[in-house]
Parts: sequence; C-alpha cells; structure tokens
Amino acid sequence: MKLTRRLLAAFAALSLGTSGTLAHADALDTIKQRKRILVAVDIGAPPYGMLDEQARQVGSDIEAAKLLAQDLGVALKIVPVSGPNRVPCLLSRKADVVMASFSITEERRKVIDFSEPYGVVPVVVGGPASAKVASFADLSGKTVAVTRGTTSDQELTRGSKEVQGVTIVRYEDDATTNTAVATGQQDFIAAAPSVIPAVKKANPSRDIVPKFTMKAYPYGIGLRKNEPALKSWLDDWVKTNLRNGRFNEIYTRYFGMPLPPDMLQQEPVATDQPTAAASFHRLMHTSTAEAPASSPPPFPPRAARVIRLHPQDDVVVTLDQLVSGTSLPSEGISVTGLVPPGHKVATRAIAPGAAVRRYGQVIGFASRPILPGQHVHTHNLAMGDFARDYAFGKEARPTPSASTPASFQGIVREDGRVATRNYIGILTSVNCSATVARAIADHFRRDIRPQALAGFPNVDGVVALTHGTGCAMDAEGEGLAILQRTLGGYACHANFAGLLVIGLGCETNQIPRLLETQGLRDGGRLHAFTIQDTGGTTRTIERGIALIREMLPAANAVQRETVPASHLVVGLQCGGSDGYSGISANPVLGAAVDLLVQHGGTAILSETPEIYGAEHLLTRRAQTPEVGRKLVERIRWWEAYCARNGAAMDNNPSAGNKAGGLTTVLEKSLGGIAKAGSTNLVDVYEYAQPVRARGLVFMDTPGYDPISATGQVAGGANLICFTTGRGSAYGCAPAPSFKLTTNTALWERQSDDMDLNCGEVLEGRRTIPELGAELFQRLLDTASGQRSRSECHGYGQQEFVPWQISVIT
Repeated sequence: MKLTRRLLAAFAALSLGTSGTLAHADALDTIKQRKRILVAVDIGAPPYGMLDEQARQVGSDIEAAKLLAQDLGVALKIVPVSGPNRVPCLLSRKADVVMASFSITEERRKVIDFSEPYGVVPVVVGGPASAKVASFADLSGKTVAVTRGTTSDQELTRGSKEVQGVTIVRYEDDATTNTAVATGQQDFIAAAPSVIPAVKKANPSRDIVPKFTMKAYPYGIGLRKNEPALKSWLDDWVKTNLRNGRFNEIYTRYFGMPLPPDMLQQEPVATDQPTAAASFHRLMHTSTAEAPASSPPPFPPRAARVIRLHPQDDVVVTLDQLVSGTSLPSEGISVTGLVPPGHKVATRAIAPGAAVRRYGQVIGFASRPILPGQHVHTHNLAMGDFARDYAFGKEARPTPSASTPASFQGIVREDGRVATRNYIGILTSVNCSATVARAIADHFRRDIRPQALAGFPNVDGVVALTHGTGCAMDAEGEGLAILQRTLGGYACHANFAGLLVIGLGCETNQIPRLLETQGLRDGGRLHAFTIQDTGGTTRTIERGIALIREMLPAANAVQRETVPASHLVVGLQCGGSDGYSGISANPVLGAAVDLLVQHGGTAILSETPEIYGAEHLLTRRAQTPEVGRKLVERIRWWEAYCARNGAAMDNNPSAGNKAGGLTTVLEKSLGGIAKAGSTNLVDVYEYAQPVRARGLVFMDTPGYDPISATGQVAGGANLICFTTGRGSAYGCAPAPSFKLTTNTALWERQSDDMDLNCGEVLEGRRTIPELGAELFQRLLDTASGQRSRSECHGYGQQEFVPWQISVIT
C-alpha cells in the first residue's frame, strides 16, 4: 500500500470537485451496452496477476475477472495496472473496475467505492522454522527486515510498539528485503505470505516459513463513486460466489489455504441480512453502503449439488463448497460446518467404530461420533479390518462380442505384432551409461537438431530410457530379475523399430546375461555394447549415433494400415485422484474398457495397493477360481512386504488425494476399480510379465504411477489411459498416454495437459456410457497416430521408472 495519504487526498479533492458537475449513465448500463468490461489488474503482483511461461495472463484476480465477465454475459478486457496507478486508472475511466489485490482502507474509501470483500491480503512475519516465534512479544531481542512504506511496515511498526528490543531494518524495495533474509543478513521478515516461498526457494537451507499473521486486510473490487446499480450488482455477485465456493476455490488454488471461514458464511442475497463479511467490516471500523431496496437480486441462490452413489451409503459427495446451515433437501439434513467440493457429508448418525459406506461398500470406520450434516474425513474416519467375501467367480458372466468390429490405423511388424508408435529406443543396463544414452538421443531430438530426422517423417523419435540402478545388487535376487524382465519387455516392444542397449561393462546387470534371460539376440534390430569395450564416452556416443543412422531408413519404411481394435492393449492408470475420480473419470474409463474388451482388446488394471480392500469386487468377477486366488496371493504379498518394511497399506492416499476428498485407501480403491469396467477378470500377472491374455487382466505393481505404467508397457501395453483429479501431467514413451480429468475446474485450469474432460458427467451434460463411447473412439484415434497432450510436450523419457525392491549394497 504505497499510495501516500497526500496523493489520495488530492484524488479525493478532484473527485469531490467533479462529481457534481459530470453527468453520466451508471457504469453497469455502459458495460452492458458496450458488451465488454474493462478490468484493471496488476500483472506484476503474483499470485494475484502474473504472466506464465507462455506469456499468458494468469493469477487469482485474472480468474476472478473472467468469472465476473462470464456472469455479466460480456467480453473481458484486462487493463494492466501497477499498484500506485490503480486509483488513477479508475478515475480516468481507463477501467470500469479494479481487481488488483485492492485492500479496502479508509483513505481509499474517500476517493472510490468498494464492493463487498472477496479475499484477504494477510501480512505475516516469517522466520526460521526452528524459531519459537508466534506473536509480536516473541520478537523481543530480534531483528526484522521489511520494505519501507508498505502495509507490512505499518503493521510491524504498530505491533512492535509495546515490545522491548525489536529492531526494524527497512529496505527500499522488496528484492533487497528478500535478499537480506535469504542470505542470512536478517533472520526475520515482515511481508505478504506469497513472499515467504520465494525467500525459501532462494536459499532452501534457511528454511524460512510464516510464523504468525500480523493482520488480514480484506480486498474488494474498486469502482468509481456514484455508481449505485453497479455497486449493488457487484455486492450481490461477491456474496453469491463466496457462498457457492467459487472464490474459495480460486483463492485456495493460488494461496494454498482457504479463505477465513467467517468470510464464507454468506447469507443468500435474497434475504434482508446485513451486507456480509461483518467481521471484516468491524476490522476496518466501517460499513459499505446498502444497496437500493428496489434492486432485485441478480443471482438467486443455487441449490447445493450432492451425489448419492448407493441407497445404502452413509454419506453423499458434494459438488459445491457447503457452508454451515446449507440445506440438503434430498437427504433431509442441513450441513453443520464447512465442507469442500468433492468431500463427504454424513447423512445419518454414525456411532464410533461403526462402518461407513460409500459405493455401497465399507470405506472405513467412524473414529468418533458423527452427526448428520457433518463433514466426514480424516478427523472422524479411519481404517479398520473387516471380512471380505471373495466368492471366486460367482459374478463372472460371458462378455458379448461387438456387432460391428472397430479398427484403428496401426503399424504391423514383421512378426504380426501391431504398434501404435514407431520409435527407435536406447536402453541402459546400468545408470552408469545413462549420460551416454541421453547424448545419443539428444543428437536426434527434433527440437534441438531438426535436420537429424528431417528425411524420416514416419519415425516418431529416438528416446533414451534410463534408470537409477543395475549394479551393487544381488545377482540372483528378485530385484535384478524384475529389472531384467522390465528391460526385456521394452526391448521386445512393438513400438520400437530398432534398439540400442548400452552398458558400462563392469556392472552386475551384465548385458550378455540380460539378453540370454530375456531371449534377445544382438544383431538385426537390436545392438548391444558397453562404454568400456567401445573405448570411452566419445567413441560410444559416436557408435550409437552411427548405428541409429543405419536403422533410420528401415524404421521409416513403414505405413499405417487398418487393423482390428483387438490389437489394442491399454494400461489403466489414475494419479492425483480426488473425491470425483470414482464418480466421473474412472467410470467413464470403465465404460470404454468394456467396449474395448467387447472388441477383443486388452486392458491392464494395476496398482495393487490401490485396489486393497476392494479386491473382492474383482475376485467375484474372476473367470476361474484360480485367477481369483492369484490376485489374493498378490494382496497377501503386499501385506507381508509392508510389514517387513514398517509400512501400512493405508499410507497410500497422498496429501493431494486427501485434499481432494479421499480419506482411506479403501475409499480410493473402490473408486480406482471403476476403471476396470464390468467384464470378467481373465488373468493376473506379476510386474512386467508379458501379457498374453485378451480381455481384462491385472498386473501387480506399486501404486506410484510411473513405476506402475513402466511395468504395464514392459508387459505389452501400447497405450496408457490415465485419469486425474488433482492435475497429473504424466506422459509415457514409447506408448502414448491419454489423460482424463475428473472435474471441469481442472480441465479449465490445466487443459494444456489433458485430453478429455469427464467433469461433464458431474454437471449432467453427458452420461457415463456416452462419454465412455467417445473415449473409446479417442483411444482408437490416438492409437492411429493422433498425438496426446503429453506427447506434444515431449513427456516420456524421464518417466521410465522400473520397480526397485532389492537391497543396494
């Protein structure tokens, strides 16, 4: 807040001197007639406004401005503005409104009007994580850095007046202040919360973290005085979007924390309650003008949207943020606290120790009494063991064949296998040869040396798939066997037209034994050699480049042709799951899997820890009892494996999973199995084993997506289909990865990484069968050569991660 009182007073005088002489239409009418709103945003104030790597305008205020224009039904023009020029920009009519972290102050109120506050700008004191500082009193004897003349300076000065021994060092700009703390000249800093991560990033060893909040300033939309219609509209719009959670979703995404709870407890705009955010008005010792009584509320309150997945469920899942008092008529209850989107609300009283059901299945047990309307999550729901009826094969049913065969444009290899991509690959027997392998691949990168593959348009690229092991491991152990099986699976993969295998020469994973155990032969499409035998790094790189040049003409001499969909082998993955995964994207993928199996194709379900607790739903569909027992054997192996290593199966849900509404591994597993559709489970494979069966199969893998997908591709998957609710950007090579979003908010935020939006299911715009049929066709298109978003970004070489379970000595 660097605009001085003298400058504000001058603007106040100008405003008072002109307001009575200039007649103009209310800005709301002007905006609607113009069909465009001019919104001033500070593009140089992250995270409120900034430019991303593609020079696009992004930030919390940018998103709020887009929402404003959308609800007004007009186009949006962003007017870039700096902090000191926000008021001049508004008064000179270069903008209709200002949305630029515009703190509501007494001085500014003399010059302009503000809408109801839609966010807060906290100012904090940051310091070393180890320092015991939680208030101004704890700063006694300490030195605090601050930028002169800022809001942080004002609050630090005010708060430390009564504390003995606080030294304030003022710097002239933020960069100098931040540097002083990052370099250790000062231990503490007073600043906005967004500054603290930047200081920590500049010097991670300093471990600077927020210690306490000095004050939280509400900010609102700035508008000119004497615009009653626009102000009334904005006030109602702000209250509505605080109540329905849209502002909180934006704020949380950019600031990593929600808005204060009392700011979200907004009454519907149709009531006669005070005009909202009372606690923030008390904080500023002021109140906003009341809207004209005759103004009709532009936004009728929207009914809360919740989903009940099964009649026997004890919870419903909310599509909106719910605040205390929100009525859920379909359940006959009212919400008793804040519930984020994607999370669960109890619909009946649940006693401690009682099972809690979602999908009609147990997802955990109440760890304390739960009342109707309460948020159900980690604070009151926990894991617990219970009997599962495996009923091997009791629900297996014949799968009907498709009446009209589907096809795609594939690449048929000499041995009859079908490829979806046409790469030349470089594998390493050990990490020691990784740099050489990457150097060879980089020589053929189209973004670095376009001429290297200019004459070979049918070659998708040259990729180096390196890893972090291959030596100092038991030569007869399971770990080396898994690594060799994985490398062998990639070496045989149909998506490689040719291959190099490069080692150092003295590693445990000797190339001759690797080739022998995997049935591979040196020569033809595969060439194997070591750095030591070739004569060092330079000669090895030269040899590798020369060999690939020899391979390129044959690799390029392929043509795609029509092949049955039965040649498609799809690895099923989910990562960054949320509370919507089991409602939208996973069932959509399951519907596509059913179609794939009906056409004779293969789908590989994996991630054993992420089916834990729900495996009985698969054993009941096992084609034979033997198949079901093989799956249970893998579950028991994981229980023992975790026990040996002091871990628990319920460790699987990540922080992102829990933030998205998933509480236990049981709940996550039930949603994850939805990817597998409804057909029979025909076989179970260990990690990276060749998949021979057609239909739905299971491969035992860890839950970590890159490791799991690596095993699936080694087993023969020629396409990966990946669902995400939090925003995974995963990609794969040599098999393309096609990604689905569970919700529209993610699609709008990260569409650059995504291929299909399944949030339309939640919004009622599409059905699961309808979107599943579209996905099946999109997978055929991708298999035919249409590039996925991750391919466009060049993902795949770094995502090769074989499972390491052996001891490294």
